[in-house]
Amino acid sequence: MFVGIGARIKVDDLLKGMLVQSGNDACVVLAEGLAGSEDAFVAKMNDMAPKIGLKDSHFANVTGLPDPN
Repeated sequence: MFVGIGARIKVDDLLKGMLVQSGNDACVVLAEGLAGSEDAFVAKMNDMAPKIGLKDSHFANVTGLPDPN
């Protein structure tokens, strides 16, 4: 989406950018808005994963891009 730093974007537009364009920047903006930081949102994802049946899953970021660890 090429979200500019400090830009004000509607949540609906961020969701469309995330889902339609696979906008990694939109994923980060949404995570920061919901949890304060990407790391905090990832922690919430990892906390929720086993509760919804993802017993062998571990998340390292909100984009789904490969992580060296």
